[in-house]
Amino acid sequence: MAYHNLCKNTKVPPFIKNLLGLGLKFCPNPKQSSTPSDIALQRLSDDYHRFIFFNSSTQTDYEKPPLYINKNWVPKIPEKYKQRFERFQERIIHDFSKSKKCEPNLTLQQKRAMKWLQDNPNVIVFNADKNLGPITMDRDEYIFLAHRDHLSNTTAYKRLTPEEKTNRILQVMNSIDTFCDVWENKRWLPENEVMFIKQNTSTNPSWFYLLAKIHKTPLKTRPIISYSGSTCYGLAKWLDVELQKMLPFLPYIATSSREIVSELKELELPDSARLITMDATAMYTNIHLEHAKEELSKFLLEDELGTSVATFAGICPAMLIHALEIVMTNNIFAFGDTFWLQQTGTAMGTPPAPPWATIYFCIHEHRIINKFPELHYYRRYIDDGFGIWIPQDDTPNIRLDEFKMTMASYGIDHPFFARTGLQPLQWEFSSLDTSAIFLDLNISIKNGKIATTIYEKDLNLYLYIPPHSCHSKGVLKGLISGMVYRAKCLCTDTIDIVPFLVKCHQRLLDRGYQDEDIRPLFKEAISTYFGPNQLDISTTETVEKTRPIFLHVNVNPADPPSSYFQELFSQELATQNTDPEETPSDDKSEYSVTCDRMTVCYHGAKNLKSILSPRKGRFGKNFSVASSLAKLEETANL
Repeated sequence: MAYHNLCKNTKVPPFIKNLLGLGLKFCPNPKQSSTPSDIALQRLSDDYHRFIFFNSSTQTDYEKPPLYINKNWVPKIPEKYKQRFERFQERIIHDFSKSKKCEPNLTLQQKRAMKWLQDNPNVIVFNADKNLGPITMDRDEYIFLAHRDHLSNTTAYKRLTPEEKTNRILQVMNSIDTFCDVWENKRWLPENEVMFIKQNTSTNPSWFYLLAKIHKTPLKTRPIISYSGSTCYGLAKWLDVELQKMLPFLPYIATSSREIVSELKELELPDSARLITMDATAMYTNIHLEHAKEELSKFLLEDELGTSVATFAGICPAMLIHALEIVMTNNIFAFGDTFWLQQTGTAMGTPPAPPWATIYFCIHEHRIINKFPELHYYRRYIDDGFGIWIPQDDTPNIRLDEFKMTMASYGIDHPFFARTGLQPLQWEFSSLDTSAIFLDLNISIKNGKIATTIYEKDLNLYLYIPPHSCHSKGVLKGLISGMVYRAKCLCTDTIDIVPFLVKCHQRLLDRGYQDEDIRPLFKEAISTYFGPNQLDISTTETVEKTRPIFLHVNVNPADPPSSYFQELFSQELATQNTDPEETPSDDKSEYSVTCDRMTVCYHGAKNLKSILSPRKGRFGKNFSVASSLAKLEETANL
């Protein structure tokens, strides 16, 4: 078991690795079995009532909108269905009335490690960037890095007093109300979307934390904003949906590694072909709203491609810009007991940030890529780009330099950059080569064809969820199925697949899984994706089934398995069964509905990240980040 210990001033006990080596997704077992109150019976009752009611209707063309509100309304249903649910509920209450002790899945040493970390808030536990495992760091060093790398930049971040924070949030809430009223009156914003936005607007700020870029030397950090439940969350989710509508109509966008491989393996390349990758420098903080909103507006209103995108996607450009102005200029976040406003760039952590960044630079790509016929193939995934460069003349370096300069020239003549002195988005380019790394792919040119394998970082600790974590048993099957499917999709040569799966198998053994448990799952997945009845996602027909009802329960090893709930459902709720004790009805209008599926949805227990590294209270009780920042600023001024 391993983790990354970056503490300089605190001696971390050696037994800490036994806990953090489990990975921060590990869930400790609860102390007792579930009680009836832990079973979401009321939620199931509401779902069951609505299922019976709506499936009695002949209306089948209803499509749920992407943003909607769950109603508290519960419809009336025939008495026989009520009786069935009451019996189902009574049996669960009876069976779960006696609590049982749950066996712990942490050793005494691991419990000791958890207590030590909870008793020593001067040590911060958090994740490395790129999913490279847990980290421990001195609290003072963590705050120092947040200040040095990010918060000391007064152009990008403004410190707010508690009163300024409160006033700003109230202003933002008024702006959101105005947005909803204006665009609902203009009939662009449906009632259900207005309800969603308003019910997901709050007085809470978002929360700021760091990921450590341990793969970089010297150490750098990535700022992360936990945005869920914050002031603009509802409007930001709505904006994300609107921007996502545009993406299928735009060129050069990479949607997945699988799509990239599918396109690349069809190419025939000359000997002169070379690969190139590009990486945007701090993309989010260098997309400035004043320039970006003008570009988006012109694109959607004046450009031939843009106007067709707006039409096909059903986008109102003015409404989109209005929402962007609210979301992107009001990213208010907390860092300990301090409050901040992001002043420049794309609002970090917001749901629309990825599609917004993608669309912003796609407008520039739409104008320039065709000017470079040497760029035989080009795709970009947010801030990472990949291309195949085939020289057209005897001056390949000159043309390549022109391409690099053109990529970095987006908005260079715009008044915003001249006035502020800021630079347009900059890019770092690799040299031309016969091999490259893009996303999670090793890409190379072999005999005029593209070959791809799976790229894995050397620092990755592969901290898969251990078998004794308080997770649903289906997690393992899904993990292995994903490994096999990933190998099938991303390796162009089958000779590379077996070594990758052997490594995956060994890594699971290293995490404590038994060969007799995982080997059948590997065989099943391999048979599914490589056997005679190979699954083809694009052509497989789906068998139409009735919508299931959903029973939400907590994962608890001391509880009965999902088969218990399914058997109970079959005996009491499945409507193909009838019970002679049911009260007969003389109402001839009473309808009959088939409810033959129930899905048991498991909710995991709190994981180590939630326990040791919560987004609130990360620094310990009564600790003042404000005081620490004041000392740092005082030292900097000496």
